[in-house]
Amino acid sequence: MESMPRCFLFATLFLLLQSYFFNACVAEPLSTDVSAVDGRLSHDTDCVVLNKDIAAGFEQAIQTGQWACAGAHIRYLQLEAKEDTGSLLIALQSRLDVQRRRIEAELTALHQAISASKPAAPRVTITPAFEWCQSASQIFLNIKFAHKLDAPATLNVETDAVDLLENRVRLVASSKSPMKSFLLEFPLFSTVIPSNSTFSMSSVGRMSITLAKAETPSRWPQLVHKTFNVQKSLGKSVLHFWHDMHQNYASELELLDDPEDDEDDKKAKQKLREKKKRAEEAERLKIEKAAQEKAAAAVAAVANTTANATDASSADGATQPPLETPLVLDPEL
Repeated sequence: MESMPRCFLFATLFLLLQSYFFNACVAEPLSTDVSAVDGRLSHDTDCVVLNKDIAAGFEQAIQTGQWACAGAHIRYLQLEAKEDTGSLLIALQSRLDVQRRRIEAELTALHQAISASKPAAPRVTITPAFEWCQSASQIFLNIKFAHKLDAPATLNVETDAVDLLENRVRLVASSKSPMKSFLLEFPLFSTVIPSNSTFSMSSVGRMSITLAKAETPSRWPQLVHKTFNVQKSLGKSVLHFWHDMHQNYASELELLDDPEDDEDDKKAKQKLREKKKRAEEAERLKIEKAAQEKAAAAVAAVANTTANATDASSADGATQPPLETPLVLDPEL
């Protein structure tokens, strides 16, 4: 019953009842044994036809699962052929519809009970795939909630725990639909500063983590501790290098010493760092000089504007005639 669709059960039951109670009795010849003897069918001693309420007897036969007896009620009415046979058959149809709905409800309840009794599906735990790269001062992680980078990401994931420790990263997350758990944990190659490290949930089932290096500037030869077996602990398709993000910091990383560098490599990088420092200093002086020249030009422009305004004012004063002094008469004269 569990595997059979509910609608198929209902349809099968209804067709079976309809076919057995009405169509079958018409297709087969009426048995001469079907006759009432004191209200009891002669071919079935346990089936009683109540002349006063044949519909009630028909319904009771269905309720008790006596399908042959219920069919005998129909054949009994056809055999008797009374004036009210038509109305009685309509009454039987009504009782049949009531019982059909009752049986459907019972089957639905059984189906729900079976479904509710099923053990909960076990939650799947997945190690999420992720990429990493670094700058001279930070480590960047791009985590995708999927078992591979090219697999569809799980949406609506919520973080249960994010521990960014000095020498370890631990992430626990989960989703309700589908029911999945994600666990990512590994030791770091070197130490970080937890208080300066951050994480954030991104769109489309991703998460980003930024770790602040304790020693800067520095270049890690790898993300995890040298004793940590990535393939054995995380899997073959989990850890990847973040090439796109690396392009933003490649130039600054090239000048940093690597633990695998020999003396010649270190000397070459030292020369490059000094060259870069001189170039940066020259660029700084160039910018300062341009700023000074711009400021001087602005001061000169202001001074020139002021001088022009003063000259124009003097020229206007020289061309105007002097004002005449008004004649004041002495009242005593």
